[in-house]
Amino acid sequence: MSGGEVAALLVAAALVFLMGVATIPLLRLSRAIDRATQMVADVSDRTAPVLDDAALAVRDAGAELAEARSVSAAARAAGESLQEASASVDVVAAVLSSTVAAPLVRLGSLSYGLRYAMASRRERRRAADPVPVEVRAELAAKRAAVRAARREVRRISRTSQRPAVPVPGRAPLTTRTEEPVRRKELAR
Repeated sequence: MSGGEVAALLVAAALVFLMGVATIPLLRLSRAIDRATQMVADVSDRTAPVLDDAALAVRDAGAELAEARSVSAAARAAGESLQEASASVDVVAAVLSSTVAAPLVRLGSLSYGLRYAMASRRERRRAADPVPVEVRAELAAKRAAVRAARREVRRISRTSQRPAVPVPGRAPLTTRTEEPVRRKELAR
């Protein structure tokens, strides 16, 4: 064998080796392509119902939008009528404030003046009155106690049962637990 043949043999062996090495990634690539093809098929099988559902949802959304537009138009019309009503209320309020405000201001100033006059009169009385504030407070407490006692006596007298006292010529009186006797019936 000559040197050219040996070189050709080495080149041929190197090419076989390189072809073997290149075959491994190509096999892996073909497996990957097969898996990708399978995944695309699965995805296309699964996306058809999803796309149908999405189309149905878009159709429903369109119907809802149409309904929302009609509601929006009704709300706009209601808003315009409320705006007109608000303008009318503003006019009525302006008229009322112009006709009522001036007398109310006068009435308020009158009540303020009366309160001021009464307070100053009260102060002048207290300054001229020799009765101390403590004695006045004690008298007020005694009056309040008397009022409370009177209320209690009235309450007790209303709730207690009165005995039936026969009066000659009249029907007997009833107690509170029985049916009350009417005055017209007693007069007969």
